[in-house]
Amino acid sequence: MSRRRSRSPSSYEVGYGRPPKATRFRPGQSGNPTGRRKSRTGRRKSSKTIGERVRELMNSKVTVTEQGRTRRMSRFDVMLRHSGDDAMRGDLRALKLLMEFLHRYGGEVEGTVRSEELTSEDLEILSDYLRKTGTGSSNSDPDVSSREEDDDDDEGL
Repeated sequence: MSRRRSRSPSSYEVGYGRPPKATRFRPGQSGNPTGRRKSRTGRRKSSKTIGERVRELMNSKVTVTEQGRTRRMSRFDVMLRHSGDDAMRGDLRALKLLMEFLHRYGGEVEGTVRSEELTSEDLEILSDYLRKTGTGSSNSDPDVSSREEDDDDDEGL
């Protein structure tokens, strides 16, 4: 037989996991009111995301000597300059990377020529270049080939 007693309020038994009612935490009251303090940002340093860490690394400044002068630049600027120098020396990978960056992030830069503003002479030079390099046979840019055909039709009149 079990020794359980009835649970009437007058016969409440104090024991393990059953503190006296007078000393229980009130609703909304913390069990550790002075507890561990939060850091200023609300989280610990080690919980930064990878993106935040990479962004901090790329934006951190380093000292660079350029044409005999020392200056401080972000790591990202230094890497872009190195890629630009490599592209100028003929490194096709660096050139391709920079052109992709320019295409994706360049936006409208003052003084650039839009493809709509190209003259027929510009298109002729471009098509001649593409023929010479062997990349023009696939007609990868339908706008250029259609404009060339339009220009050819106009000349025949």
